[in-house]
Amino acid sequence: MRHSLHRLTVVVLVAAFLALAVGQYAAARWWYGSTVDAAEHNDALGRARLAGRMLAEQRENLRRAAREEAVWDDAYRYMQGANPKFFDDIWNADFFINLPIDMVAFVAPDGHVVAQRALDPATKKLGLPPTDLALALAPGGSISSRVATAEFGTGLALIGGTIYAFGTSPILPSSGAGTPAGEAYLFRAIGKPFQSQMSELAGARASLNVIADPPIGSSTEIRIDDSDKEILGIRFLGGHLGAGRSAEVELLSPRPVHAGALRAARALLASTLVAGIILGLLAFLVFSRRLLEPLHAMAKRLVAIGRTGDPSARLPTPKHADEIGIVANAANQMLAELEEAKRNADSARDAALAASRIKSEFLARMSHEIRTPMNGVLGMTELLGRSELSARQRRFSDTIHRSALALLEIINDILDFSKIEAKRLELAPINADLGSLVEESLELLSPRAHARGLELIVEIRTRVPPVVTLDPVRLGQVLNNLVGNAVKFTERGEVIVSVDARALSDSTTELEFTVTDTGIGIEPASLARIFEPFGQADASTTRRFGGTGLGLAIARQLVELMGGKLTVASTPGKGSTFRFTVQAGAPPQPPAPARPPLLRGLSILIVDDNRALRDVLGRYLGAAGARVFGVGSSGAELKAVATELAGVMLDFAIVDSRLGAPHGRGIGDVLATDPAFKGVRIIAMTAAADASSESDSSSSIAVAGYLTKPIRRSLLFAMLGRLAGRGPELDTGSFLASFGLSAAAERLQLHVLVVEDNQVNQAVAVGMLEALGCYVELAAHGGEALERLVAGGIDVVLMDCQMPVMDGIEATERIRAGEAQRHGARIPIVGVSAHALAGAREECLRAGMSDFVAKPFTMAELARALRRHVRRRAPAADAAPPARSSPV
Repeated sequence: MRHSLHRLTVVVLVAAFLALAVGQYAAARWWYGSTVDAAEHNDALGRARLAGRMLAEQRENLRRAAREEAVWDDAYRYMQGANPKFFDDIWNADFFINLPIDMVAFVAPDGHVVAQRALDPATKKLGLPPTDLALALAPGGSISSRVATAEFGTGLALIGGTIYAFGTSPILPSSGAGTPAGEAYLFRAIGKPFQSQMSELAGARASLNVIADPPIGSSTEIRIDDSDKEILGIRFLGGHLGAGRSAEVELLSPRPVHAGALRAARALLASTLVAGIILGLLAFLVFSRRLLEPLHAMAKRLVAIGRTGDPSARLPTPKHADEIGIVANAANQMLAELEEAKRNADSARDAALAASRIKSEFLARMSHEIRTPMNGVLGMTELLGRSELSARQRRFSDTIHRSALALLEIINDILDFSKIEAKRLELAPINADLGSLVEESLELLSPRAHARGLELIVEIRTRVPPVVTLDPVRLGQVLNNLVGNAVKFTERGEVIVSVDARALSDSTTELEFTVTDTGIGIEPASLARIFEPFGQADASTTRRFGGTGLGLAIARQLVELMGGKLTVASTPGKGSTFRFTVQAGAPPQPPAPARPPLLRGLSILIVDDNRALRDVLGRYLGAAGARVFGVGSSGAELKAVATELAGVMLDFAIVDSRLGAPHGRGIGDVLATDPAFKGVRIIAMTAAADASSESDSSSSIAVAGYLTKPIRRSLLFAMLGRLAGRGPELDTGSFLASFGLSAAAERLQLHVLVVEDNQVNQAVAVGMLEALGCYVELAAHGGEALERLVAGGIDVVLMDCQMPVMDGIEATERIRAGEAQRHGARIPIVGVSAHALAGAREECLRAGMSDFVAKPFTMAELARALRRHVRRRAPAADAAPPARSSPV
């Protein structure tokens, strides 16, 4: 601290005196610049004019000499071929020296050089000029000052790398009359001797330089460069050399006055600095003794207090009763208060940490404790609903199941909100089939939508890549929340979900999701708070529809966590549109093989009262090459489309199985009996809950297949391609299950080891697996599972994560370690946990599990997890299911 203040004081004093000195220097420099520089500039202009005049006189002398030598009768006859000895007799070395010139050339009217000579300035002997002289004198050459008849010219030229001044004159008889016999050119090099004469005349070192594209516009413009303190640069054009080049005259003139002024300014600066140093030292000594020393002592004590963290220490009080003493006393009082505040803060911190730890432990424990019995309630009611019940019993069972689902939704919202608030929610991006993810999410909500008489429609736009990298669980959670809300608040009409994409870069894609409903809408005053926790449009919404008010707040935070934004637009009484974007990775896709559209040439009729559904299916089928017709269920519409189809062979009719028609017959019966639709194959669209009953109906018409709403694009194409003989052969069981024809048609026939300590959950798992056609064995903890796996024969393990003796995480790690040592096949392990707060899914996958299912789970979720990682196998006909390890 002491040294810092000392340095600061020195810096301040030095800066002050430097500012004073620099100010004086700048003022002096400005005064000198306004007087001396102006005088130097005027002198420079005079020097430039002298040098320019000398160069002009040189060119004028050459012009006169050329005129005198060109108007001779002998020269004229020589050019006509009448006096062949003229040039050799006249143009000797003495003649060159006396003129004085360095080169001469006689040029015929057609531009070729008739005769030329050059004097070597070193040896004083004659020879030939540089080879490029003839090129420069030829028509279109670089010497552009060639003149017309009876005119005189002069200029500069660049010959052989040397700048020459030249004069030219037409060759005429001495009378001056007649047709010119050519032109005479006289050249003198503007070399060192000439430049020395120019330097002596101008009083500055002169030189000529060749420049291209000169910055100076004309020979009368003079440019002065005074950036050098010792030499003044003067430049102007001496003349053009042709081919975009010019000769620049440069004069370098000494600046003795300017240099003297600078020396005087520097002397003033140095004297000011010396005086400043002396005064600064005196000021520093006084300032240090009265201020810096006491501050240093206080700072030293404060550093010690900060290092030890002991606020009970106190600062020394200075001897002088000045401001520093007041500061020291005030600091000591603050230290006393800080000491008391620290004691209180320590107590509060300990209490807060304990409360936070208890809260986290409580949420984790309650998550597990609530979900475990909920798994039993939901699982058993689902199994009960699949058994033979009376209508009254089934109504009671469905009521229990719906109530449990509503309770589970509230629990999930509270736990997810707690995770987000605690900053404990992390994304786990993987490569996922986006279309299947969206369609599967809507399939889970379709029973609820169809129970309310709503159409649930999904459209995957063509720009959406087949595979993207994102967290499918969190994206599915957002979709389930928004679509579930849309279904909840819509009493009639439809809910439409569309997905589009936009490439941001080669590796990043922005996905845009739109959820549109025809529900009750939201008042404008409520839109501002719709995404706030525990907020809904109004109090009556909660009473009428239920809910915690956390769903949209969770959805918005998840969307922002995925790099996107969630917005809403709504009209009361007409519906709402929620739109959100997320950023996803774009894995490199292999180029798709060129193939014709799957449905090219087929004619397909869509019969459904919902226009939005007809439009979406029409876009799907049209993109695949089909010719599509859409119609509602009224007799007039059917008659109109029958007229339109005159002469068209209709291949398929995709019909909503619930539509009615005249005389009480279904639309399918009308299509089957009307001659206009003869030969059409009918595909029925059914709600998920009605799929089995529709497939087993006693209708007199033949239905080629069934599609379960919401319609999945891939399954739509698969069915049409298969029925048209253009699609790949599909596994019968998975095909029937995919189209919802019979849930019992697909039996997994797997040997499953269920590792679970809770007897209720054991019963739920066994009941669901047996309904799926699996053979089941039980283990109460991980240790028993390890012993059972040694015997082999297990296709998949359903592993609970929290168990006594050995939990599922440790058991999985041991199983994987044993497989690595034996180089054995990797057995699928599906993790199961009711612990939803601390990232159970990520922990299970890190331990080596193949998949994860959260309690409570449904039979469909369990079946999907098993199908993702194992293949069905057909046991031998005489095979019997193995005995269970314990009764259920």
